Amino acid sequence: MLDTMPASAHRIALKRDFIPEDERLTLLDFARHPTTKWIRLAPGDRWDARTIVPSLCPDQIATLMRDTRARIVKTIEAHYALTDPLYPDVVNLTRWRPGEFQPPHADRENLDGSPHPFPWRDYGCVLYINDDFEGGGIHFPLQNLQPKITPGMLAFFPGDVTHLHGVKPVTSGIRYTLSCFLTHDASKKEWDYV
Repeated sequence: MLDTMPASAHRIALKRDFIPEDERLTLLDFARHPTTKWIRLAPGDRWDARTIVPSLCPDQIATLMRDTRARIVKTIEAHYALTDPLYPDVVNLTRWRPGEFQPPHADRENLDGSPHPFPWRDYGCVLYINDDFEGGGIHFPLQNLQPKITPGMLAFFPGDVTHLHGVKPVTSGIRYTLSCFLTHDASKKEWDYV
């Protein structure tokens, strides 16, 4: 089911129950497992020990992540009636622990016009794996929109500055998501950043 959004948010889409329940629970069990090895980055990096990409996952999880990403690509192509091919960029599982948040940003442009590290990211999306946490809501300040998160919900939107989005601080529990970015630039498809 695709949610109806206010006219001011017509390019922001929510699709509830995007992923089958057994697949959602498989991803959640993996994310919560004590042996899951989250990517270690430089000390103090805000993403340290918070993400994992398919190439570092067991085969079953890697396949599920990539298959889910392929369904996301088809959903976005159909929703926006795209005529140019859309390619998947990075996909990862992400965990958000208490106190973690993300200020409003765009996925391909900086507000001040300075060069963005990922200018090819035409669309961003977030698939919510759980809801047993407090805080952590996605919000779109320019559209005055903060949708209610439900497990299995997919949110997707263009990567430009008119679609700023952020994550409110998580106040308790751990928020798990599958995030990916999509591009019309074939040279940037399917890369892992490790």
